[in-house]
Amino acid sequence: MRANMDITNGLVMSEAVMMGLGPTIGREYAHDLVYDLCRQALKENRPLIDILQAHPEINPHVTRAQLEAMCDPVNHLGQAGVMVDRVLAARQGA
Repeated sequence: MRANMDITNGLVMSEAVMMGLGPTIGREYAHDLVYDLCRQALKENRPLIDILQAHPEINPHVTRAQLEAMCDPVNHLGQAGVMVDRVLAARQGA
């Protein structure tokens, strides 16, 4: 599944990036900026994270590590692991 997500060059995580940037540059502006940078990533076939890091309005506010955390799908699984454990436990008890 990770390979399939990587095919998008990080675009699949753009909403998480928008939300992560919102507190520093404003939610609406973050939305518009990330949207434009996603279009650039598609056009240039480059990873979104590289374009984000190089952007002069983003770079001063977040580190590469912070961008990587925003772009890492593992950080956005929420309660998925708990739900899987419950389903497996119920299945074993059946």
